[in-house]
Formats: sequence, structure tokens, C-alpha cells
Amino acid sequence: ARERLQNILDNFYMHLPVATDVIVLEPSCLSVFRDELINLHGEKEAAIDLAARSRTLADFLEAHDIYPAKPSGKALLHLHCHHKSLDRTAAERRYLSKCFETVEEPEQGCCGMAGVFGFQKQTRSLAKKIFARNLGPAVEKLPDGTTVVSNGFSCHEQLNDLSATKSLHVAEVLESKLSL
Repeated sequence: ARERLQNILDNFYMHLPVATDVIVLEPSCLSVFRDELINLHGEKEAAIDLAARSRTLADFLEAHDIYPAKPSGKALLHLHCHHKSLDRTAAERRYLSKCFETVEEPEQGCCGMAGVFGFQKQTRSLAKKIFARNLGPAVEKLPDGTTVVSNGFSCHEQLNDLSATKSLHVAEVLESKLSL
């Protein structure tokens, strides 16, 4: 991990224009820049700067006052559990509340996938039980036209595998709502 992060500093960071934001779409990737990079290379100015410049798409859009013209429709929101555990979901919630008339978030914890946990043979049945606790029933009861939104790849996999509803990433929602 230390070597890979050094490679990012040497081959990615050094080519970034000064003061450019780094938009990260996957919450666990944001954790790499905000947490692991600092834990392993926190003494380096480049690591500190890259961590400070890394943000979610919702953070970036909010900071630049880029909002949809008018909220419309209803959304069911499921945010990545790692992102929730680090209390980094406020921007997504705020931003999506400006995209939709109503936003419901039935599961405060994990969808059950948790990275590769839900893919592994020995833990797959438990992952399905976790999904069936709150998120699965909420998705099954959705009225037609409700958009299911999730910001994590593993959450998308779980939602798309265990329900008939297609989950959209926050970026896909924003793309459909913004008229740039």
C-alpha cells in the first residue's frame, strides 16, 4: 500500500494543476486519499495537499453552487456504509435533497455487500439477510417512478443483484438532473 500510494504521488499528483480539486466517485477511494495516504505518507506535503483536495462529486458541486433547476420525483437513497461510518455523507444527502422532492433512506447501516463480503461463498447468505432487514423490503415497496440512488460500487452490486430495481450512482442522477 505504501508503494502504491507513493506511485500515486509520483505519477498522478505531480501532474495535477495547482489547486485543482480531485473528484472521487467511489467512497472507499476517497478514504484512500483522505485516510490511508495520510496514515502512510502524512509527513509529505504532497500527501497532505492531495488529501485536502480530494472530494466527492456532491461536495464539489455544492461548493460551486451547481444545482438542478428544480427538484423532481422521489428517491430512495442508500449510501456506502464505509462512507457513513466516517460521517462523510452530508453533502450527498444535501445535494440529493435538491435533486428530488423527497428522499427516503430506509437503511442506516450496510446493504450487506461490504466490499467482497457479499460475494464470498461463506458470507453470501448473511449478506442477503442484511439486505433483507430494511433495504430489500423498502425497495420492493417502492412506487413506480422512484429513483434508487447509491454511491458505492458494492452497494450497486447488491441492489442490482437482489432486487428488480436498477440502482443509479449519484453521478448518474446529477447528470440527469443538471442542464449544463
